[in-house]
Amino acid sequence: MSKIKVSIHGHEKRSYPTATSASDILQDIAPQLFNEAVAVKVNGLLMDKETVLVEDAEIEPVTASSHDGHDVLLHSASHLMAQAVKQLFPEVKVTIGPTIENRFYYDFDVDKPFSDEDLATIEERMKEIASEGLSIHRQELSRKEAMALFKKMGESYKVEIIEEISEDDAISAYSQGDFTDLCRGPHVPSTDFIKYFKLLNSAGAYWRGDENNKMLQRIYGTAFATKKQLKQYLNLLEEAKKRDHRKLGKELELFMYNPLSAGSPFFLPKGTIVYNELVNFIRELYHKYEYEEVITPQIFDNELWRKSGHWEHFSEYMYNFELGKRDLSLKPMNCPGHTLIYSSDLRSYRDLPLRFADFGRLHRYEKAGVLSGLTRVRSFSQDDAHIFCTPEQIGSEISHLLKMVHEVYEVFDFAESKITLSTRPEKAMGDEKLWDNAETILKETLENSGADFDIDEGEGAFYGPKIDFNVKDALGRLHQLATIQLDFTLPERFDLTYVDEDGKTITWSDFTSSGYYLDLGYNIGSIVNTNKLIPWVRISNVSKNDDDVSKQTDYLRFGLTWWPINDVAFKTDFANVTVEDNTTTEFNLGIGYKF
Repeated sequence: MSKIKVSIHGHEKRSYPTATSASDILQDIAPQLFNEAVAVKVNGLLMDKETVLVEDAEIEPVTASSHDGHDVLLHSASHLMAQAVKQLFPEVKVTIGPTIENRFYYDFDVDKPFSDEDLATIEERMKEIASEGLSIHRQELSRKEAMALFKKMGESYKVEIIEEISEDDAISAYSQGDFTDLCRGPHVPSTDFIKYFKLLNSAGAYWRGDENNKMLQRIYGTAFATKKQLKQYLNLLEEAKKRDHRKLGKELELFMYNPLSAGSPFFLPKGTIVYNELVNFIRELYHKYEYEEVITPQIFDNELWRKSGHWEHFSEYMYNFELGKRDLSLKPMNCPGHTLIYSSDLRSYRDLPLRFADFGRLHRYEKAGVLSGLTRVRSFSQDDAHIFCTPEQIGSEISHLLKMVHEVYEVFDFAESKITLSTRPEKAMGDEKLWDNAETILKETLENSGADFDIDEGEGAFYGPKIDFNVKDALGRLHQLATIQLDFTLPERFDLTYVDEDGKTITWSDFTSSGYYLDLGYNIGSIVNTNKLIPWVRISNVSKNDDDVSKQTDYLRFGLTWWPINDVAFKTDFANVTVEDNTTTEFNLGIGYKF
């Protein structure tokens, strides 16, 4: 019988017969973690605990208290809820049941909305099913088999989903007792792993978020690994209700809504005072950081949006109308308007950087199902700015902007912020090399600032990568606020230029580049008895167009970064820089503060 070698972090590899389950291996190697694990990672991939292994692997137990484990628990709880609903309301049709932060939901096609009494009954049935300890099994299906199965079950929404799946894609379903659902998984091994849960509320939701589709009934719930965690979260929700801005806005007479302008807030006299004070505060910062305020029109010919690329990627969210045989739209963003201001005159290198700021009102046709108080609306103003600069100025301009953002957050006591760098999405505009170059610029700027940040793959805007700032409110919830976007498509599409010191007209294409870099470093702080101390080396190559000649630049950089305290970093490096056949050396010193 063939053998495979398997290890768990911290344990030596052991041999097992091929097709041994991860569960059996986990019980053998780390029996103390066997009962706690709700799933496993096999070579870094999250899988069911009962996954059968057919090759050498590194496995890691995943507990319900971990981020991945909590997500598995939530998703399994959504299936448990759907099973309870099907038992209590056999005529209901199930649709989808994903997880969101600390919660799950499932949408059902049912004749009438669920009442509070219905939710209580469903929750009791969930407890009964959970206590039965039903095994949860995964099965692989062909597209034909999946179609036949869910047609037989009368689940038309599942059939619609299957119809959109490629013939070559794997399809999986999970079963527990009398309930089977189309799902990728993974799930907990059995229903008795789902012990501490609560159904929260129900609401209407359109199928696939499209108001042209049928209105479904959505049930929200939550689940946790322990009773204590569940209680803490429910207390948090109660506190959140007390602080809900929609409730406070009404009580304090700050703003209102009217169905005759759905999704667009009316600021009442007291709310207008608050609004204007915020505008005045930001306006003072504009002056301090050398921004020039502009005002742009509310309505543009759609020719503008086609040229900018927004029509192709954003038109479904725009208010469009015809007037005088012209196709027009209300402005959904300020960027193209600011571009028109820039291109209205001949620009010199002496003019750059140009920083335009705008409090212009924007209109976006958000779907009814996502509208929420002042956090998601159809008409809004934002402190919005666009910086026109040379590629060499990008790093310093972003650093300058980071400082401004930090100053705003200090005033509002947003002490904790999570910074993410969002990279090229699937439906992106522009050349991949330009994207790579833009992402590298943002990454290096963040690194040089000393900021901690995460990479959010595929979440950039369609026109460029971006830096997002997520801040915590009084209850520890994250909200995405400021965003810094590097847009290299508008300079191309609008043929933006400037005249350099030699009198040459420069376009963005003059600065396109490609290359690579490799970073190696190691924290030796514990060895030399100090806080984080990292010696590092970077090897990089850049090919850059200059005067229609491609120039190769090679960098060999040795550096040392030291954090004497957690939020302050000192950085020094020595580099050999080779341009074609000419080699020079440079020495750099720097200090960074994490915010």
